[in-house]
Amino acid sequence: MIVDTFGSMHPDIFMAMPRDNMDEISDVIIFELKRIGAKFFEKTKGITQLETYSSALRKNINSISMVWGFLVIDFDSQIEEHLLDSRFNRVYTESGLAYSSYYENRKLLLTVLDLKALLSMAKKRNEVFTNILNGNSRQC
Repeated sequence: MIVDTFGSMHPDIFMAMPRDNMDEISDVIIFELKRIGAKFFEKTKGITQLETYSSALRKNINSISMVWGFLVIDFDSQIEEHLLDSRFNRVYTESGLAYSSYYENRKLLLTVLDLKALLSMAKKRNEVFTNILNGNSRQC
């Protein structure tokens, strides 16, 4: 079972996308959320958590073709410098900040972004989803 894959630790949000036969998982989306004002080490811990979750999934579920990991944080100069010194590249967003890195051996695309970037990306992909996030469910 997927829940057993993570043991006592688990991602804040987890979604599994089935393959055509519905018995196998194709893609996985994982969100790790850090509170506003979280310290540097808590933010970098989120990166490690997503890497660890991805590895656990790969070891336990062979059918996964891609893991999409998202860490939502508030940015400061220290975390931006850390991301650039690591393996992350700046990603264009209409608003907010986002950095991504692809881990080929884990088939993990890890994106670190702030709430403004998350909302901007969601708006581009799905206007209804954005309306719900903004509390405008009547427009759906």
